[in-house]
Amino acid sequence: MPKEKFLDALDHFIAIWNNQEGKIRLLLPNKLLSLHNDAIERFNRFKRAVDAFDSNNESSREEKMDAFRGVEEVKTQMEIGLREFLRTEKLLK
Repeated sequence: MPKEKFLDALDHFIAIWNNQEGKIRLLLPNKLLSLHNDAIERFNRFKRAVDAFDSNNESSREEKMDAFRGVEEVKTQMEIGLREFLRTEKLLK
């Protein structure tokens, strides 16, 4: 019987969660939205570099490494920006 109660409570929780999903949105500052767009561009550049990768071609390897550095750079910037923005005291202002 406890298992049935647990599963019923879980079903109830899931129903409540599904009703709330999509009602909360996080509005990001323009700097982070711009970084997001930059991240998409850099990921696409990296994807193209990987797709066109030719292990016998030095410039192909360089392009892939440069593209990866761009992805890593924007990831670091995004982490810093999100960490700063998501601090509770910033969200409560």
